[in-house]
Amino acid sequence: MTHIKLRTRISAHVTSALITVTSGFIFLTISPASANNSQVCNNPPGGQKGDTNLDSRSTNVQGYVLKIQLRYRSSTKQKWARGCMPLGTSLYLKDRKGNMYGQYTAGVHGWNYADKIKINTPVQACAKHPDNPNQFCTGFF
Repeated sequence: MTHIKLRTRISAHVTSALITVTSGFIFLTISPASANNSQVCNNPPGGQKGDTNLDSRSTNVQGYVLKIQLRYRSSTKQKWARGCMPLGTSLYLKDRKGNMYGQYTAGVHGWNYADKIKINTPVQACAKHPDNPNQFCTGFF
């Protein structure tokens, strides 16, 4: 029997896998990433040249690590929200009047991105966990 253990840095789904080959059959055992795994949130994916992190916030919500960032790309003058969060969390930008932009619902436990928008007024990146009525936001930029 041959055992091969794989480790990955993919933050969304898998932290490790075990492939076993026995009598010509391949068995794959997957260990899913924990929804509250802080290690996943400590390794954000790299951005493109010119991407800037305007503000970051971190908290624990219902036992999950939740990190949000307000991002900006100077070449296109676009802003967007990026967050490490559990599945089903809402991620969006919000202006001072309460208007929301680029809304996205997290499809994975891990890093998620709201739509990029070109906007000249100050906005904040916000997230709202489905089990918590309070939204969690960065500062306005």
